[in-house]
Amino acid sequence: MIEPSDRFWVVGEQVKGNVHTGQVIDWDQRRWYTIEGPVSLIPPDENVDIDVLKCYVGQLGQTVQSITVDDKGLLVKVSSDPEDDRTLTTHYPRFATAPSLQNCLTVHLSQLTEEDRLGPSVDLVSYVDDSGTSKFAVKYYMIYQTRHWIRNELHLTKALPRHPNILPFDRVVLSDAEPRILGFTTPYIHNGTIEQNKDRVFKLAWLQQLLDVVDYLNFDLGIAHQDIAPRNLLVDPKTDNLLLFDFDRAARIGQPSCFPPSGTMSAASFSLCTKLSRKMTISGAWNTENRIQTRC
Repeated sequence: MIEPSDRFWVVGEQVKGNVHTGQVIDWDQRRWYTIEGPVSLIPPDENVDIDVLKCYVGQLGQTVQSITVDDKGLLVKVSSDPEDDRTLTTHYPRFATAPSLQNCLTVHLSQLTEEDRLGPSVDLVSYVDDSGTSKFAVKYYMIYQTRHWIRNELHLTKALPRHPNILPFDRVVLSDAEPRILGFTTPYIHNGTIEQNKDRVFKLAWLQQLLDVVDYLNFDLGIAHQDIAPRNLLVDPKTDNLLLFDFDRAARIGQPSCFPPSGTMSAASFSLCTKLSRKMTISGAWNTENRIQTRC
């Protein structure tokens, strides 16, 4: 289930006179809504569109495209007119035009059974193969703003050498009518991320594994993950190894898309690694209310 705080996202907004119009994505339903109301109620850049939609989303039918509210936030108009549908078409590249993916395992969308939403553009799915029924996380894109992130992550993840502390790539997800690249799958780890499972005692061995895998990415492969956070860390229950995932912001060190600048990578990565959570219990060392204190 998607966390309530992550369910909605304002993808665009416009102000014309005293009227504010915003486009909001509901990641749970994978739908776009247009929210219209006075600027006095919905000022720009404050995501009030989301608060308005939350009040009414449970009452809206499947065909509703837009809603309009008055200055008190009361619903005054609901539209199912297709002309009010602001959903943008997303381009999915043909699998045949991606030579670097031709040796990857693939699965068609019709072979996947949706089990749950794990987050925006990430679902829990199951499918049957020679080994039986298995569960995987599938990452995909449905808006143009994230298409480059997902494509880059797909190519990077499938190219990474197998490592005990990196969640491995599984296979490419293709559309059925014509093989187009929709996303990719990775193994599903059922016990949650470090952020989700706050009752789990965080072991010093996991911290060492995290530091080692960051050094491996930075110094051996020249890759900066750029989004190391508790939400992107898992623990494999079979091996008790920490697993790093979510490479959608990763970049080659020294490239324009890489932050921080060259020369500060080691210290910055180390700092990110140590800021795991204010409320984690560090086994045998620090209590739950303090961040890990280290020297760089």
